[in-house]
Amino acid sequence: MKRISKKTCTRSFVLLALVLSQILATGIAMSTITDEWNEGLGQSPNAVHSFLFEVTFMNIDVAIVEYQLDAETAALVSTAIGEGDPNDSCMDRVGEILLAAETIAFSMDMQRDTSSGRLLKGMLLNLERAWKSGLISESEHVLVSERLKVILGTQKERGVLEGDKLMYRVRSDGVRVGLLGVDGELLVDSLEAGTAWARGIKGVFVGPNSKLRDKLVEAAWDRE
Repeated sequence: MKRISKKTCTRSFVLLALVLSQILATGIAMSTITDEWNEGLGQSPNAVHSFLFEVTFMNIDVAIVEYQLDAETAALVSTAIGEGDPNDSCMDRVGEILLAAETIAFSMDMQRDTSSGRLLKGMLLNLERAWKSGLISESEHVLVSERLKVILGTQKERGVLEGDKLMYRVRSDGVRVGLLGVDGELLVDSLEAGTAWARGIKGVFVGPNSKLRDKLVEAAWDRE
């Protein structure tokens, strides 16, 4: 039997230590970044809700879409869903509560590889609906959509991979946009100032005509 030299063992242990340290560093980085996005959010009853966004006719899972609320907004949601099953009236009330929230975080945990262009297309379609429903003006629509093209366009060559997490933390005075790679690398981190961004991104997810609104609202009744 061939004996393994002490030098070979030492090199193997060093390599293993380096790999483990990189994994640990990545985990810490990911935790720090998500903690920053979620600060003050998602810490009370009915403050975190999500649903699986999928292409149903092809049985393709696209992303887990999640939102996190502050305690005040979560309490309003609790009151609304406590009134009964999700009928049209209750769902509209919850939708308006989410739309009125001053601070809210949305994320999309990608469940498959896709192009940044395809992801951007869905965002822009819902942003256009926000404009047409009166949440933002035409000039604000142009401002936000053009900037989103720049932000997500930085990943055109790489694309968006399964396990990546696209995040939006909305405040009354702007939005922080981030893309956290599956390997823990922060690929995008952009602070966009202005109420147009706050209203526009909320419109993308929970605007009256958004294709995501109904599922996000229904998620408030999902206790599993």
